[in-house]
Order: sequence, then C-alpha cells, then structure tokens
Amino acid sequence: MPVYTFLEGHDLAGKKVILFSTHGGSGLAGIVETITHLENGADVVQNAYIISHDDVTEAVPSLSNWLKQLGYWKQCLGERRRREAMKKIRKLLATILTAVSLAATAAAADTTAVMQHVPFPLGRDVSARFTGTVHRNDLVDQDTMHVPQANVITFEPGSRSGWHSHGAMTIIGLSSTGIYQEWGKPAVLIRQGDVVQIRAGVSHWHGAMKDSRFQQIVIYDKHWQAPADFKPAHSGPVTDEEYDNLVFTWAEDRQSEPHDSYLFNYPQTPFSSANFNGPVYLSQIVHSGNTAGTPAWTYVVFPQGTYNRWHSHKTGQILIATDGIGYTQTLGGAVQVMHPGDVVYCPPGVSHWYGAAPGSHFAHIAISPEDNHDVTWYFFPKLEYEKLGF
Repeated sequence: MPVYTFLEGHDLAGKKVILFSTHGGSGLAGIVETITHLENGADVVQNAYIISHDDVTEAVPSLSNWLKQLGYWKQCLGERRRREAMKKIRKLLATILTAVSLAATAAAADTTAVMQHVPFPLGRDVSARFTGTVHRNDLVDQDTMHVPQANVITFEPGSRSGWHSHGAMTIIGLSSTGIYQEWGKPAVLIRQGDVVQIRAGVSHWHGAMKDSRFQQIVIYDKHWQAPADFKPAHSGPVTDEEYDNLVFTWAEDRQSEPHDSYLFNYPQTPFSSANFNGPVYLSQIVHSGNTAGTPAWTYVVFPQGTYNRWHSHKTGQILIATDGIGYTQTLGGAVQVMHPGDVVYCPPGVSHWYGAAPGSHFAHIAISPEDNHDVTWYFFPKLEYEKLGF
C-alpha cells in the first residue's frame, strides 16, 4: 500500500524507475507490471532485485551482479574515475542494504498485522462466506427506511470475497485502501473517499490489501432478482495466485478526499442559513443518478455548538453519524447522543433537530428518501440545548 500512496503523489513521467524488493516471500508479486501500467510515461526497468531477509549476508555479491546487469558497475578508465564510480556504487549499495537490514529487523519482530482504526463499528462476523476475516454492520435498512440497503463491510488484512454478482451497487471507501475487480479488468484500488459504481449482474470481488484493514460502505437493492436467463461471467473463489499477481489501477470517481481529521472532504466556504445557529459545511459523497438508485448522500459538518431548528421532512430523513459527537431529538422524545456509526431515522412529518455537542465538532451523512427536500422549519431548540448541562 505505501507504494501506491507514493505513486499517487509523484509524477514519474520521463524518469527511470528501478525496483527492488527486500521482503522475499512472494517477491514483487506482479508489482513490476502494475507500476508499468500505472506509470506508463516512465521507463520502468523490468529486471528488479529481490532478496529475502535470510540472504542478507549474501547481499553485496548479489547486488553487485544486479548492478552489473543494469550497467551501473562499469570498468572505468583511470584511477580517479574508478574511485569516483566506486563512491557512487557504495552510496547506492548503502541505501539498498539499509532497506535490506530494516526488512530483516522487521522479519525478526512480531509479524502480527497492525489493527488499524476503522471509523464505524464492525458488526457481526460473516467470515464463513469469505476468505479471511470479514465483518458486516447493517447500517440502513431498506424495508423500514425506504431507501436502498446500506451495510458497512470490514475486511481484515488479506481478506476477500469470492467472484460473485448481484444487483447494482455503489461502494464508498471509508478507511485505508481496498480492492475491487470486475472479471476481465484490472483491479481497482479504493481509497478513503473513493466512490465505485457497479452495474447489475457484473462478476466481481472485493477485499483488503495484504498489509491493512479496509472498511467500505456498500449500497444496493437487497430485493434484486436476476433475470431467469442470467448467467454470471465468472464465479468461485479468488485464488492465491490471482490475489498475489494483481495489476492495479485507480478508482476514477474520487468524490471526496479526506479533510483534516474528518472522514470526508468538505468545502472551505461555509453554508450560511437562517435555519442554523452558525455556519455549517456541505458536500455530496454520492450524487443522485448512481447505479444503486439511492438518493443523494450529503455530508454535513457542524462546528462545535452548532445546531439547526426544529424541522420536519415530507418523506423523512436518515442521519448517519461520521465524526465527533452530536445530539438529536424528535418531538416529545429524549435527546440522543450520536457517535460515528450511529444511525437515526426520522419518519415523514415528525419534527426533530440535531447538531454538534457544545464541546465537540460533529459530522453526519444525510439521506432524504425519494430525494425529496421539502422541509418545514420552526424555531431553534435553545432551551433543549441549554438543558444538556454544558
């Protein structure tokens, strides 16, 4: 994953790229072909150097032979030129041997994968249907909230689904970098903020990179039925050989780069409205017209102490907390605290308000069934907010 992050931030067009791997094991596992594909303007040398931590003692002669093959270990005319060339070679060897030494140290240490933080709760274990360890958290219920189903899927490092097909789906990357691949196409890297659209019936699989957890939201019609004559292009497990030799490309629809410590990006210009007691920030993560058929998913950021008026929605509203601590209340009900991953459904015509806690920022995703934004606004919940005790 660090390699792909580096490539994303650097333009290597017109440069020569020389690759070496210090972990051994699976070696470069298709990385030469992947970088050649992602950086098609660069001169990627196909003769890469691979060494295992078990072979560190043989690094100098093997590196020397590799450098000779690349043409960097040349016979120089004259003693002075030979000394200058040897200095450059030693510097290059020192750089590579440092990486080899670090790889050996890492191999000798505990190799248990770091359990990276994920923004939403894991939910229940559904690993029996996957390779590796996978959890599913049902976020939005299609039958009660009247929008397409939405679940959070968390893949532990190296975990993945098999090849499968279903109805149209929209994927939102939540943390780290994951993988999506359609049958017959390169694998797509899904980063935090990426949105991927999957057409109904397409054979594909999802999963995590080898070295990191991956969490995503999947939005889909859970009642989709395949046509009677439907035949998937491919099904079955993703083999280790397939997984180890993937060729990657970037997701094209990057809707939202992460912003500061927030889950998604939001504009620097605030949205000012008489219906909020202060400025808020709005952006769209999923637009109308997506493959899953969901209404737009709008990201709303409240600075601390900011809240809106009592109001009601003609078709109701769904709130998914993503950042910080928030409060919400329906008319006649108790105040509810909202943490990331919490979901609140307000039925049609029922009055409610929500906002950030006095001592915390807050952000959520708002979904309006039928994409109906007919809202009736009332007064501010000033007394209710003051009763929170801050």
